[in-house]
Amino acid sequence: MTNKTLIVAAAALGLAVSLGSAPAFAQSSDVIYVNAADDISAGKRALRRNQTDNAIRLFERGLKKDIPGRLRVVGHNDLCIAYRFAGDLKAARENCDKAIALNARYWRAYNNRANIYYDQGNYLAAQADYETALRLNPKSKLLRQNAGAIQALVISAN
Repeated sequence: MTNKTLIVAAAALGLAVSLGSAPAFAQSSDVIYVNAADDISAGKRALRRNQTDNAIRLFERGLKKDIPGRLRVVGHNDLCIAYRFAGDLKAARENCDKAIALNARYWRAYNNRANIYYDQGNYLAAQADYETALRLNPKSKLLRQNAGAIQALVISAN
């Protein structure tokens, strides 16, 4: 069933959905999701503009909604980044952990959690997460750089 079919079906049932400028999208379960993706997208834009508090608010609002698993993983990962920028490393790590629990192959969450461990001075945990991320995405220059940098720190610390 396509998005257009779902929206038409909802209208036929007399369900009023105020879309405004926000597009609706559907998961294969035939549930219409309104504004959750917009909250996550708006949170990403706020984060790029260094509006950390606004980004956190938008990500949290989006994650409270019934959203598809992939978007939930991305939302928790992005909320992890926002909390890290805000200096709340505990909340940042919790959201990276949630993203990883939802999708253990989502390398970005391992990279971001490794950054948190790095900030905390836990270089061995950072190294483990960078290496996991690199195994999941071996072509990433960023991950090779991060793994190499942390390896040098671990060696110099011992």
